[in-house]
Parts: sequence; C-alpha cells; structure tokens
Amino acid sequence: MRTIFKTSDFMALLATSHPFQVIQTAWIRAAQRRWTDRIPELPSGVPTPQSCVALDVAEGGRDRTVMARRYGDYIATLTAVPGITTPRAEDAAALVEPAMLGGGAVVVDADGVGGACYGILREKYAARARAFRGVKPTLWRDTNGTNAFLNIRAAAWWNARQALDPEGTRKIALPPGADLLAELAAPRWKRSPPEDPARAQGTTSSADWADPQTWLMPS
Repeated sequence: MRTIFKTSDFMALLATSHPFQVIQTAWIRAAQRRWTDRIPELPSGVPTPQSCVALDVAEGGRDRTVMARRYGDYIATLTAVPGITTPRAEDAAALVEPAMLGGGAVVVDADGVGGACYGILREKYAARARAFRGVKPTLWRDTNGTNAFLNIRAAAWWNARQALDPEGTRKIALPPGADLLAELAAPRWKRSPPEDPARAQGTTSSADWADPQTWLMPS
C-alpha cells in the first residue's frame, strides 16, 4: 500500500468526490458505517467463513506491509506493520501464515517486491496461494459489458467501484479509518481514444478503456 502524504488540504478533498474519482467518497463512508467489530453470521447462525487473505508487501522503506482478511462482503480490521519489520520475503510470508488457519486463499500483490513472498506461500500452500499481477492485460469487462481495461489493476479498481456502488446488490462492510478512506478515494479514471496503441492484447476495437490513475497517491 502506498504511503499517502496527508495534509489538511488533502484530507479536505475527502469530504467530496472528484468528477473522475473511481470510488465515490460517500460510497466508502457508507461501507465503513456498515462495519461492526463482529464477523457476520450466515443464515444458519454460524460465522461467515474466511474467503481469502490479501497481502501487499513492503520490504523495508517507509511503506507498510498490509494484510486484509475478507469474510464474504465483510473486511476485517487491516493488519499493517512498518516495512522495516518485513525486510525479507520470509518475514512477509510469516505474517500471513497464522491467518491461513482460517481457511480460504491468500492473494499476494506479486508485482515487484511481492513476487518472492508469493513464491514462498505458493510452495507451502500450493493452489491456495494466488498471485495478483496488476500489470498483466485482461479481457474483463464491467457489469454493462461496455468498458474494457488497460490491465488487471485497472479492472480490479473498477470491480471495487461496482461492489461499493449503493445501487448494486452487495453490501460491503469496510473497517473505519481515515487511512483506508484516503487510499480508496485516491484513484482517478480516464478514457483512452479508440486509436490508442495500448488497445492491444486481443480486446475489441469498439470498447473504451478505463484506466485508474493514482494522482493523489505519491509513491
């Protein structure tokens, strides 16, 4: 997860939404208001099982290594540790291992420094370990089937937008906190023209690209 340099001006931006903001601020706040400190129960009365664990790795530096645990549409409190405490891939993998006892898959942001950590988890958990490679191309389309996307990361951001849209069927519950709000509100989107040379990778020539740009998230 990128470090956000918070200023009073930046935090003021979170009170409203930019016209090209991928996920509207009000949608994020609504999801945070739905959150409680208890994992929701299934109709049978048992707790919702863990769906997956997600890991964003920082090996040293000022960034943080962040782990998220999802139970259906409920996201538990994030676990964030300074990158200096996970200087090696083995350290980041060790952070995940206790959470894996809860079941489900582990998804690792494997672009860049997360790749080695993914390799360790793949060796231990086999198919339960999955790599998120955001730079790869994708044929995924939005709900309406009208928008194509530059890569998997752009598609993932748009999928999160659809999941948090109050007009949709899902009721995502996000843990409270200004850091998470800032991270989710930061990306912007733009459309590329049909003649854009980036429109390769086997997609249809008539579809529009939606490419989230993290204008307010300096590395």
